[in-house]
Order: sequence, then C-alpha cells, then structure tokens
Amino acid sequence: MTEEHEHSKNVTGGPGITAGGDVSIGDVNGQFGAGEHIKQIQTIGQTDLEELRKSLNDFQKGITNLGLSPNYENVVN
Repeated sequence: MTEEHEHSKNVTGGPGITAGGDVSIGDVNGQFGAGEHIKQIQTIGQTDLEELRKSLNDFQKGITNLGLSPNYENVVN
C-alpha cells in the first residue's frame, strides 16, 4: 500500500519497493525505499525483546562457563 501526497511528492510506503521524493516507511518487513530523503522506522515487539534479552543472558553465562581469560571474556561480552 503506497500513499502519495500530491502537494509535496512525499510517499508513505508499505511492504515491497517504494520510490518517491521523500520516502517514509513504517514498521513493516521486507521493504526497500528509494528517494531523496528516506525515513524508516523499525520497532521490536515486547516478546521479541524479552527473547533477545534471554538469549544474551544465556550467551553471557555460556561464555563464563568456557573458562576464558578475563581479558578475552571482556572482549566477547
């Protein structure tokens, strides 16, 4: 779904390819914007954020269990 504003040639895009003078793309997957000024907004859902935090926590615990030197552990974390 693409909506063009005639007065300023701004284009608001959805999934897919969107082109125009000034392109704004909301929180959708699989988009490509081509234009003079491109503004893209991407957000992460609460469930995905919680899963990401848990994965990071598990990763950090796993690194600790490897018995690496503290200097190397700091580089990885």
